[in-house]
Amino acid sequence: PCSRVPICLYLMSEKAANHATVICGQKVVLPDGVSLSPGYIVIQNGIIKDVSPHDPIPTMLQQSVPHDDVLEADVVTPGFIDIHNHGIGGCTNVMEYWLHDYTTQILPRYGTTSVLASLTFPIEHEGESITQKIIEHVEKRAGQVIPGNAYLAGIHAEGPIVTDLGGLPPSDVDMTLESFERFLDRMPSLKVMTIGPAKEAKIAYARLDALLKRGVKPAIGHDRNCSEAEVLGALRVAAKYRDEAHGRTNEDAGRLHMTHILNVCSFKQRDVSLGNFGMVPSFPTMPEYEGLQVPTVEVIGDLTHIHPLALRTVIQSRGVSGVVMVTDAILSPDLPPGTEVNYCGRHIVLDYSRPPSSETTGTSSSSASASSRRVAVLASDRTIAGSCATMLDIFHNLVRHIGITVEDAVVMLCQNPARVIGLHDTLGAIRKGARADILLFDTHLHLQTTIIAGDVAYSSKEG
Repeated sequence: PCSRVPICLYLMSEKAANHATVICGQKVVLPDGVSLSPGYIVIQNGIIKDVSPHDPIPTMLQQSVPHDDVLEADVVTPGFIDIHNHGIGGCTNVMEYWLHDYTTQILPRYGTTSVLASLTFPIEHEGESITQKIIEHVEKRAGQVIPGNAYLAGIHAEGPIVTDLGGLPPSDVDMTLESFERFLDRMPSLKVMTIGPAKEAKIAYARLDALLKRGVKPAIGHDRNCSEAEVLGALRVAAKYRDEAHGRTNEDAGRLHMTHILNVCSFKQRDVSLGNFGMVPSFPTMPEYEGLQVPTVEVIGDLTHIHPLALRTVIQSRGVSGVVMVTDAILSPDLPPGTEVNYCGRHIVLDYSRPPSSETTGTSSSSASASSRRVAVLASDRTIAGSCATMLDIFHNLVRHIGITVEDAVVMLCQNPARVIGLHDTLGAIRKGARADILLFDTHLHLQTTIIAGDVAYSSKEG
């Protein structure tokens, strides 16, 4: 049944080990910007057992597969991994999004197969009590493969130790080290924490060091005016861990991450700040930079948080290996403009970042998606609070508007985020031993099927 398609993926059902499903496609995207055509992948019990260029389909396997079990696709990629997502709904209070499974249930229809729950830690409007309930709920779900749901890989803590709030609610930005350690004890699934270098410099980076000791990835960010010395201090603390793996490769253990570069941070031509450290592929060969690693950077790819020219500049400056695409989502992409939700006593409204026009949108086939043009803002002062974009929107933005190949887009949407959170051995790539999180697209890159751990979590035919 698949003689006209070169790429074949064989999935062995966990319920019936002798039953195979064949997924056929024109191209399979492998790690590091490589595509395989022709080839096939053998998957058993949710795990990729083999990746091979063999063609045609082995006769024995072909004859054993019922016709109804054959799926076809033009492009096959790994599932998207979103490491910065505040949830996309399920209730009218943003703080309570992660008390429900709504977000993980909806994300597969947009190609996200793994996600970190991005949490904030408000000290007002009963924020502390709500946060504790959210942490408890997320910890119960984290690390579990739940049929039909995106995999909740852990927590991204956006704060509380930040210098500039941006759209975040007020938090305990001066938490003592002792309180901070107890705070971390509550979140064993914590993978990434956003932390401000200027705040850390005041206590000799003790809290940042505490994160590194636990194998948590510090993401420097939310700091508009930190100095070069303050950022260098953070990088030097991280450099001590380069030879201590802490569950990651040695290189990744000594590398910091950067939260949404060019948002709530600055790039300066003389008195350099946080943004400058994220825009270079390597540091100058000067004594003050010796032994330090350039942080990976995350970018909100909705074409609103940063301009398309800026997005292209970041990617070309850093190269795809240093960039992680994120949504920073806070509202569902399906909501109409004007929708309001509560966020710690503040009102967030969904609005267009730029009025759609022929100059900015073009035709429907070539313009950025409607959800990626919209943005969530604080009703009081129009400060951007988050996006309503999906990883699928960002994938389309990269390929259709920024001029990125599908292969390079996959590196930034799948492979790099898995590496940042230390799960690159099992997630983020189509390779032997990885979990079978796979997306099937048609020739126009419309998502047809989302597979998580070898099972179909979403099919466009079923809606």
